[in-house]
Amino acid sequence: MASKDNRFSDLVGGLRQGKAEKSSAAEPAVSSGKAKSKSSEHSKVTLYLTKALHKRMRSAAIELDMELSEIAEEAIDAWLSERSDG
Repeated sequence: MASKDNRFSDLVGGLRQGKAEKSSAAEPAVSSGKAKSKSSEHSKVTLYLTKALHKRMRSAAIELDMELSEIAEEAIDAWLSERSDG
């Protein structure tokens, strides 16, 4: 049982160390000053996605350092543009 506890502790310790290294090396976040929820340019939309697609989208968002809403907006815009070009 002790080996499981040690592996968990090692994992958590590694994650904490990675976060500390990442946050100390990261540049300060720049805020646009207005949250999307308060913006007159944005609307809140609820979508139902498969769990698999949502997981892929979250992974891409992390990898690309983007928000899920940015990915969705780009994909919808590209889809609409493709439909209007035909």
